[in-house]
Amino acid sequence: MSNYLVTNKYKVDLGAAINELQRMEAEHFEMETRIAKQKKRVAALYELADADDEGSAPMGLVQGITDACRTVFRAADKPLYPIDVKNRVEALGLPPQQNLLASVHTVIKRLLIAKEVEAVHLGRVGPAAYRSTPFGRFKQAHDARYPRERTVPPVPDHVEDAMKETFKKK
Repeated sequence: MSNYLVTNKYKVDLGAAINELQRMEAEHFEMETRIAKQKKRVAALYELADADDEGSAPMGLVQGITDACRTVFRAADKPLYPIDVKNRVEALGLPPQQNLLASVHTVIKRLLIAKEVEAVHLGRVGPAAYRSTPFGRFKQAHDARYPRERTVPPVPDHVEDAMKETFKKK
């Protein structure tokens, strides 16, 4: 088998591997969305089931303010204003903070830079609402690893002919 044919087989295998990775990343995104919605349900049911009025949502649903904001955006069915994010973050059981709304604004700015959320103007003048972007960080990580612009340049005809001649069966 010629090196040319082997190289082409590797290219085909690479394409299949990249497609499989994209499928797996899409499944991962879908699973993270389902987990976020389940965390939202658990927090809501905990609040309804808790007979103690001073009880807060269960600890451990989220790992910090950034994780809480990601969870809120993933579980949301519509764009959210920062105040809505703050209220939903509180419901997830995040420990009390001095100025949670300021922290939420900071996290939203970071998520915007990372392209995990996008600003949406709901037809009004005023502040933007935000929503989770499809595939968010998975798409960004994938694009960083496999940029679309990167293509293998075609082999010039004279080089291809020389390769075929060199590796021709004798």
